[in-house]
Amino acid sequence: MFKQLEQFRRSILIFFGVELLLIILSFVYFDSLLNLIFVVLLILNGIFLLSSFILFYQQLKSRTLSIQRVLGKEAADGFVYGGIGLVAFNKNFEITWLNELFSDKQLEYVGEKLTTWLNELHPLLRNKSDVVYVTLEDRYYRVKRSTEGQMLFFKDITELRNVSTSYHDNKIVLGLIHFDNYEEETAYEDEQKIATIDLQLRQPVVNWAKENGIYLRRIRSDRFLLVLSEKIFNKLQAEGFSILGQIRRNSNKYDLSITLSMAFALGTDDLIKLDEMSNRALELSQGRGGDQVAVKVDGEDIRYYGGGSEAQEKGSKVRVRVLSQTLRELIIRANNVIIVGHKTMDFDCFGAAIGISRIVQNLKKPVSIVTYSGGIEKKLNQAIELYQDDLSSLHTLIDEDRALSELKQDTLVILVDHHNKSQTNASRVIEKASKIAIIDHHRRTQDFEFNPIFAYIETSSSSTSEMVAEFFVYQSSQIELTDIEATIMFTGILIDTNHFSQRTGSRTFETAAHLRSLGADPAEADNLLKEDFGEFDLRTDVLNRARKVGNYIVAPYEDQVLSRAMISQVANNLLKIQGVEASFVISPLNDDRVGISARSKGNINVQVIMEDMGGGGHFSMAAVQKENTSVAAMTQELEEIILKREQMEA
Repeated sequence: MFKQLEQFRRSILIFFGVELLLIILSFVYFDSLLNLIFVVLLILNGIFLLSSFILFYQQLKSRTLSIQRVLGKEAADGFVYGGIGLVAFNKNFEITWLNELFSDKQLEYVGEKLTTWLNELHPLLRNKSDVVYVTLEDRYYRVKRSTEGQMLFFKDITELRNVSTSYHDNKIVLGLIHFDNYEEETAYEDEQKIATIDLQLRQPVVNWAKENGIYLRRIRSDRFLLVLSEKIFNKLQAEGFSILGQIRRNSNKYDLSITLSMAFALGTDDLIKLDEMSNRALELSQGRGGDQVAVKVDGEDIRYYGGGSEAQEKGSKVRVRVLSQTLRELIIRANNVIIVGHKTMDFDCFGAAIGISRIVQNLKKPVSIVTYSGGIEKKLNQAIELYQDDLSSLHTLIDEDRALSELKQDTLVILVDHHNKSQTNASRVIEKASKIAIIDHHRRTQDFEFNPIFAYIETSSSSTSEMVAEFFVYQSSQIELTDIEATIMFTGILIDTNHFSQRTGSRTFETAAHLRSLGADPAEADNLLKEDFGEFDLRTDVLNRARKVGNYIVAPYEDQVLSRAMISQVANNLLKIQGVEASFVISPLNDDRVGISARSKGNINVQVIMEDMGGGGHFSMAAVQKENTSVAAMTQELEEIILKREQMEA
């Protein structure tokens, strides 16, 4: 409205200017009578236009009554003092009035559309939101609409927002930094080499903390405590925790396997709770292989950053010996032992189970293996049927119902090759058990859904069968295996290492050699894994569906249901293609799910990609299964994640 008034005033001035120019020209070219007529017309027009302008301005003022005239001076002052602005509008959503809280600059918008003035008001005017927040002349307002009249209420909350921002920016964040493999790398080094390691790896962390205003305190040789504010933490998060990459590069430069595991806890003022959260987060970060950051916000799921390198094998077996003795004591104190595997039990899971069963038998305790619940992988099932008589005479293979009948207060339940209740083949046993132990080589993705009294999760191990076989030499008496048992455990290692080509360290070969000495037959293991012509033909058909997506290979197959073993074999085969860093095979599974098997050569963390889709696994071996979806939908989601990651890396 004020703009219209200004345009009207300019039009009057232009009109007067034109008339004045005509009068001047008439004095030059015409007689005096005509000049007199022009002067009279100019005066009359001036009086008319000036009267119209005054009348228009008075009408405008009458429409924009001040709140002081409506409610009185006290009420007007109260609204302004309370930082409350009032804006009236008509049915066309045009501003008809603003109170004194707004500056003269804003009054110029009277007569304009509300959304022309502030575009953020759209949701409020369309009843899509009860409140909106706008910034106007460096002030921050909460805006609500009157439920009955055509009025908007602006509440100035600038100071409140500044206080809230300051409060959140300065809230305490507790963090922990752990140098993975530091003790192993420095255990047998001289002082000069240790000083070099500290200078190249620990000193950059100290400098990084100082540059970012972080309180840093060493609490042991390989661990630091961090205290910082949320503002500083947000900055570190935006930078992607760059210190991880710096330490990794320095470590590689000096041919070391030291990386960082970091954990941060925030979202509460309870320092004791922050301490507990940060320690749990660090445990998860290490349980996933290290070289990454775990962030725990109170009331939210843990988020992970990094994970850019494979977990390094630990040279020392001291931890294995200690854990072996701890497990031995737990077994001795138990009334009986129930060994639980994961759904669709495979060779590694079953091999680890019969290895633990032998240890328990050696300690003269009753032991059972839950085998006939949750499904069995096809080739393992063929092997169990082939060696049914021998296995039945050596081990008690049961289903979940019988396990429940054997479960007592002092029963020790041992989970092998998994650590989540959702993956187990005996979930009811887990729910009722009071003593649970875990032996697994998969990376952790979340806190335990139960409270284990023993947890041995070693992500650098090739397989759970390797971890269990390493326990044998630390038992009080020698563990004896039959050729069949040793071969099954050897087969588990063979599959999980893709025939010793992935996730294989010196300890893996040591364990394989030990199993060989106990009677494992590599030729028989190979026979157990051979496929028939139908399987070969099907695998070839799946391979033909493969296509490149960046440096990855994606093979979607929806013609028929495939086994998990089949899609993992195809994924391994695709890695043999030159230039391919990772492979993904997508197909329907036999439980009305769609699954993806992911493999990499060790440069790409496929676990993180699968976690983005709700799955998990290892750095170079991972998977995901989903219900109520299709192969096409899963493929599209996967390709979008891959392309997004390639763009971020570029």
